[in-house]
Amino acid sequence: MQGNTRSEGGSKRIKIISGASPLEQLDLQNFEGNAQGLRVLTQLEGHLFDGGLRPTFATLGTFIKYPWSSGHAVSIQKQKFGFFQSEKEHIEEIASELGLIPKGGGSWVRHPLVYLVEAADDICYAIIDLEDALEVGILDFGEVEPILLNGLNPAEADQYQTICAKDLPRRLSYLRGKVVDYLVREVIDVFQEEEDSILNGEFDDDLISGCGEPAKNIVNSAKNLASKKVFHQPRKTQIEIGAYSIIDVLLTALCDANSEFKERTPSFKAQRVFDLLGVNAPDQRQEPYQSLIRITDFVSGSTDKYAAQLSRRLIGWIFDPYRNSAAAEGTPSQGRSPFEVMRKCFIAHENLVPALADGQESVPDLIRWCDARRHPLSVAAARTLALQNADVVFLMGARFNWIFHFGQPPRYAPDVKVIQLDIAPEEIGHNKATEVRSTDP
Repeated sequence: MQGNTRSEGGSKRIKIISGASPLEQLDLQNFEGNAQGLRVLTQLEGHLFDGGLRPTFATLGTFIKYPWSSGHAVSIQKQKFGFFQSEKEHIEEIASELGLIPKGGGSWVRHPLVYLVEAADDICYAIIDLEDALEVGILDFGEVEPILLNGLNPAEADQYQTICAKDLPRRLSYLRGKVVDYLVREVIDVFQEEEDSILNGEFDDDLISGCGEPAKNIVNSAKNLASKKVFHQPRKTQIEIGAYSIIDVLLTALCDANSEFKERTPSFKAQRVFDLLGVNAPDQRQEPYQSLIRITDFVSGSTDKYAAQLSRRLIGWIFDPYRNSAAAEGTPSQGRSPFEVMRKCFIAHENLVPALADGQESVPDLIRWCDARRHPLSVAAARTLALQNADVVFLMGARFNWIFHFGQPPRYAPDVKVIQLDIAPEEIGHNKATEVRSTDP
């Protein structure tokens, strides 16, 4: 629930949470995705406030990576915790049913299978973070390849060398599969070796740390590379800063409305804001903590796109979402479809609506698209030929990343022209210069 750092804002936040207990205030001041995940499983999804998804106790126990509260996390200098005070009774029931060993202070020993889940997280994120960075052009393949090669045995290394050096997607796919398999087997060996200490609650480490040096080096090197070149990349930092502003706008509007309902007859604006919450709208008979938790349910459950759009509307930046669609609807009647204007064109985007080509009798025979794969004009089976011979590429909501070979020869003609449409200005011209560009929402 942290917003801006001005003293006035700080005093306002203190007033908002003043009716909550000290532990509840810690929950509200330190939002934790793991704790919210438990709330989703036990309260929000499926049967709303009546068991949630109703998973088994074993499933819930395996999910709770940090079986302690926000207060205990502070006392042991940990940043993460596994449950809010709103789920305290749930965690106590889970611990009792599973026989989790209590450690005092509102904490328990982890369920044994949590160690495997944690290791799976470390392995997946270590590898996938690098793959994502390759996709958006932050990292080069030459930076990632040496790390992953350490996970291949001699026979696999020989097989890897038979893959075309220019076929980076296939090379990366091979490395990912083999390295993940190698790391999983290493983790299983450690789990079996430490089984007794894990069951007795004496194991206080992660399984990756117990693996052999090659396995540890792969994970640690991948994390270090991501930390150095990905997590602090300027474009990523800008997006994160923007996200803080979005969350601040949403929380300010919702918490102000909640305060009005608690303190006086709410204004029309406050009532309209609360209407947005739907089933997440707090019951005004609830204690302050419960009301504020319901607000965090709404914000944390919003998609990135919805949160961004809603924050813009709440501060008064309203745009006509139908403006572009109306223009598109007028295009066919004017006899100038995008295909007719672009002539010999190869479209490379998964979400292009097949209906754009339907009913356009004047579309030239040379026109094909690379996606909408079930369409009669699809050239998905001859994608390489299509891209190599394209005069113009229309890139809509996609990136020239390693999947699209960064828009470079030999996959594309050296003189290919690019038209790019994207809501994110920073994506325009990334890796490949564009002739025509648009970021109009």
